[in-house]
Amino acid sequence: MKGDEVMPFHPADTTNLYEGLNKELLVDQLWYRVHYFQQKSLERDSNRRLESLSPEVKLNAMSRTFIDNRLKQRQVALLLGLQHTHTLAVVNGKLNGKLLHGLGGAHVRETSLTLHPLYGIPYLPAASIKGVVRNWAIQAIFNGQEKELKNGNDSTQEKKDRRAISADLFGNEEQAGEVEFFDAFVDCGFALKPDVLTVHFPNYYRGSSLPGDNQDPNPINFYAINCQSVQFTVGIRQNARLKSGYTANELLELAVAWLEKALTELGIGSKSSSGYGYFTDFEDVTAQTRHEANMDLPAKPSGIGKVNRVESKVPVKAEPPANFTPAQKLVFEIQHFTEADLLRSKDKSFFDKVVEVGEQGNKEPVLALKIFWEKNGAWKADNKKQKLKIERIKEVLGGQ
Repeated sequence: MKGDEVMPFHPADTTNLYEGLNKELLVDQLWYRVHYFQQKSLERDSNRRLESLSPEVKLNAMSRTFIDNRLKQRQVALLLGLQHTHTLAVVNGKLNGKLLHGLGGAHVRETSLTLHPLYGIPYLPAASIKGVVRNWAIQAIFNGQEKELKNGNDSTQEKKDRRAISADLFGNEEQAGEVEFFDAFVDCGFALKPDVLTVHFPNYYRGSSLPGDNQDPNPINFYAINCQSVQFTVGIRQNARLKSGYTANELLELAVAWLEKALTELGIGSKSSSGYGYFTDFEDVTAQTRHEANMDLPAKPSGIGKVNRVESKVPVKAEPPANFTPAQKLVFEIQHFTEADLLRSKDKSFFDKVVEVGEQGNKEPVLALKIFWEKNGAWKADNKKQKLKIERIKEVLGGQ
């Protein structure tokens, strides 16, 4: 730059944010320190082209406190937002060694790392956690045959039960899985430290020659995650409709047990065959997490073993008398709906069942649904699908 020339920023307020800041103390987003500013030249040799890895990358004290508070706020929001609809289990897993995740992602170093784009800290995406638990189930329960999980031969009741449980937990082509896995964050005391992977026959792996001692080893440097623990959260809807015969609490407990087995026996992330990504001990911190969120912990539900759940007390649904007709049962169910059942009332299969009964001459379920929607503000809707349902109800009720 020459003289008073000013470099333009976009957006313009970036300049105001940056000016006067102590970059070491106040600008500490690890996403940029790991994924950006890595290349120093256009040399072909990576040792000359790339910046050297730092001996240790971690949050400074100010950022550590800030991120830790934000993660706690996020967890409180999660607990409060789902307390009326879901049962949650929170467990801390102790890491045995180091953790790698996202090593094969696109990166100028050809070795990447999964960092949260907002918080800039390492985390395990929910999809990866669900995937490793599902893989463990295939290996341990279905003898490594994924086809048995999808459409196996149910020659025995035991096999049929296993498939039903797996379908409830993970889902299949016919239904969505009922158990929900959430992103898992490492503890804020983590550090990224350089590690090395040495390729002994680089030309062979490039496909240009046979392996031989005339090829120089090619060391590849990358960051590995060093931390004490990772916190995992698993949940399930309290009114989940399960085909396996399990209750929601029982299926959640099974999911947590499988999660612990998967992380202990298979590990998670990259290079698990070399010992990365394995966990040893797990501690249930559900009650502690709920206490920190300043919420009262309800009594431990019956049938739950070692894993206590974060759950709220919901009224037990009344059951219609056994001698009720299908139409009377529908009316009974609708009349006992609460605000939490609004989505259930709009469900296509439930709505079609109500309308079908009405078109057969018994309009009481349709009228009961209309009254429930009027009471909960769903009768006057801007949503196109909901408008069509309202028009359908009016037709069945003769324009009411």
